Amino acid sequence: MILARSDVEAYVRTSATAGGWRQTVAKSTESDVARMAYSVDEFCAMFNISRSTFYERRKAGAICTVNLGTRTLILDSEVRRFIASLA
Repeated sequence: MILARSDVEAYVRTSATAGGWRQTVAKSTESDVARMAYSVDEFCAMFNISRSTFYERRKAGAICTVNLGTRTLILDSEVRRFIASLA
């Protein structure tokens, strides 16, 4: 399942630029702000899986992603749901 940009606006703050949309990050340390989304590479590294395996699992419906422009992101809540499904 791929969600539209409007579905994730509460999770990712964006700002308009001449080249399109870009993610803005508040100036704080990681300990101050919880991680809300992960890239495909970060997700694969977390679970020690290949990108091919990731896309196979996504196609099978085991992993839900969101698209922000050309970026594919996995929300933290989806990471937690995926972990729970492994048990």
